[in-house]
Amino acid sequence: EEGNAKLMLTLNLAKSQLVSSFPQLLGVVIALMGDENIVSLRKLAVKALSQIVQVDPSLMSQRGIREAVAKRFNDEAISVREAAVSLVGTFVLQIPELANSFHSP
Repeated sequence: EEGNAKLMLTLNLAKSQLVSSFPQLLGVVIALMGDENIVSLRKLAVKALSQIVQVDPSLMSQRGIREAVAKRFNDEAISVREAAVSLVGTFVLQIPELANSFHSP
């Protein structure tokens, strides 16, 4: 019983630390999406963001995230463009009004 209590306390502490550092970690992923030197890093960052927003689709409503993804539509590497289109396509199916935020007037 005491071992279970310690385990639960440890897990809750780890979860709390992860939650508190999430905005910083998300910022790192967004920054990596803009790395102009390494194509594979940009592609992996877009795919990582896709995994993150699958857990919390509301993140796609944040202007900074939408703008970072939209910039990848014009990436020189087709693999990065495909990853960005796939990310947006997935969420447009779930949240149709999201499509409007990617259209330029």
